[in-house]
Amino acid sequence: MPSRSSLPTLPEIVDKIGLGPAQLRFIFTGGGVWFADGSEVLLISAVTSSVAAEWNLDPMERGSMVTIVYIGVLIGNLISGPICDRHGRRQLILASYIGVFAFSMMSSFTMSYWALCFWRLFVGMAFGLGQPPCNVLAAEMTPAKWRVVVNALSQGLFSIGEVYAALLIFLDDPSMQDLNWRRLLQLGAIPAFVFWVIGSAFLQQSPFFLAQCGKNEEAREVLTVMRSDNCLPHVSVDFAPTQPVETPLVGSSDESEFWISRFTTLGSPSLFVTTAIMTYTCFTVNLVYYGALYGFPNLLPTLKASGAGVSDSHGTSAAMQLMVGALWELPGVALAAFFGLCMARKPVLKTSAFVVAVSLVLFVGGATAAGPGRFPVLAWHIGYYLIKCWSIVMFLTTYIYIAEVYPTSVRATGVSFNIAFGRLGSIISPLVYEGLRDLTGTFATFFYVLASAVLVNVVFIHFLPIETYNVALTDSIAELEKQQGQDYGATENVISNR
Repeated sequence: MPSRSSLPTLPEIVDKIGLGPAQLRFIFTGGGVWFADGSEVLLISAVTSSVAAEWNLDPMERGSMVTIVYIGVLIGNLISGPICDRHGRRQLILASYIGVFAFSMMSSFTMSYWALCFWRLFVGMAFGLGQPPCNVLAAEMTPAKWRVVVNALSQGLFSIGEVYAALLIFLDDPSMQDLNWRRLLQLGAIPAFVFWVIGSAFLQQSPFFLAQCGKNEEAREVLTVMRSDNCLPHVSVDFAPTQPVETPLVGSSDESEFWISRFTTLGSPSLFVTTAIMTYTCFTVNLVYYGALYGFPNLLPTLKASGAGVSDSHGTSAAMQLMVGALWELPGVALAAFFGLCMARKPVLKTSAFVVAVSLVLFVGGATAAGPGRFPVLAWHIGYYLIKCWSIVMFLTTYIYIAEVYPTSVRATGVSFNIAFGRLGSIISPLVYEGLRDLTGTFATFFYVLASAVLVNVVFIHFLPIETYNVALTDSIAELEKQQGQDYGATENVISNR
């Protein structure tokens, strides 16, 4: 029997198990968090006009119906990290599913604006609980080379959720002028329940988490299931045990200190710059993506009706354009996966951010152009589709990077902190859109603000100190610092040889 020192590490075992049905198991059981999110967020954004007309809401109240969801997501993101690092990934994902279903159904029966906001807050919290553990679990159950593919495919279910929601909207009212918002919210909640049933039966716990808790036998059981899924019976699942992380008992005097320490670690010298830059990146990508997600359902019917968009003889309904836009996110998922396999993370982040900025300006230029003509119509269509496609590339690469860069001991906390900070962008996006439109009389100002924020992000990304492309996940801050020192030494050797 091999000695403990000669055994491979846990990341090496996961690499040997490789890519296959084991990762598909995760995508279709854990990635449903993103499907439910995409469906619900697009629906609540699309039905705001119908709800506002029914209850005589002003523009800021209409925008706040979406903002309240993102506030809930932020709360859920913040509390999920330490809970996930302490109690595991699987439980929170399952809790997210059942919460989204139950609270979405409750919101569909409300009879007042404040009651709707109350239940949508809890819908957002349910989303927030599930997203960080989903990202972390994708990274921890996948070989280093393929992490970007699995993470992209799981988060890409957000786009499929949008397509599902757009189809519901199209079947209800293609013009989006008189939507049955209660029925739409009910139908949009059903996938979350379906994923909960499937996940309860087939979703696995993270072997990294189990090993850090000292549950090495349970970790080997998960690895055995993964090995069986991928049809590799010859691969050994024995790994060198990692140092268990001790956590205080619930209710003990050290419990609050444990929670605080999870977040203070993110500000350590090894992680401070990375955390600062990635929190702004998450903020920017959320501001752009969710701002557009709120703006487009409100803009597309107006563009068509005003003649600034396509004509009836050559165009499609607003609901169909919404669906086409969601479908354009799928090439974005494919591009994120392709670039993740052959390019480092930082160049992909900078390129996608620059393309998004240019696309925002192109959309505004075409949508606000005066007079008839094919070029303005073509310009805003191209800009619209490029925004949907390349914002997904930026979004997925950002979330993949933060799932890779933090050590296992604080990975879920790091991911949840970045995602939660990013949610500030999604929270303010509907209010900024409505506020700037009310202040300036045009939606164009909002999109120019988005373009400026993304261009600033291109500069910040250049100063990221850590590259995670094809790099093994680290377990601790000490291991991360050692890895950074090796990378720095390698760079110094190259320079001296030159």
